[in-house]
Amino acid sequence: MILKKEDTAWIESELQACQQRIKQRCKVDVALSINQAGEVKIIAAETIIDVVAKALNVSKIALFGRYRSKDILFARYICIDLIRQHTGLYSPSVLCKIFNRDRTTIINSIQELKAMLETKHKEFCSMYEIARQAILNETTNTNESNAE
Repeated sequence: MILKKEDTAWIESELQACQQRIKQRCKVDVALSINQAGEVKIIAAETIIDVVAKALNVSKIALFGRYRSKDILFARYICIDLIRQHTGLYSPSVLCKIFNRDRTTIINSIQELKAMLETKHKEFCSMYEIARQAILNETTNTNESNAE
């Protein structure tokens, strides 16, 4: 089925309205999207953090703490980017609340991860791909279990 541009815009606005209702009622930030097969994909920022922490073998406490080891920083950067991609939470002020950081720290994190991706920083890109794949697997598994 091919959707017209106005149909797609209507679907996107309905998904955004659903996201807002979920946020108000459940007090959790989620992203809703429809894939090519017409299936609704749901993912929360908390889920992304859990999956990335597990995939990269770092503790959630370390992600939210003041730890600055390379592995923790990279994992935190990756969480921030994947949350932005998958939940639509682009605002640094929202990410500040999630990670207990100030606005400039979040903005710097975003700039750092973009630079590392652009320069193809070997270790960072490897960790990023592991985390990205884990998120894709999580959303696939979640959607399959919801369909049953």
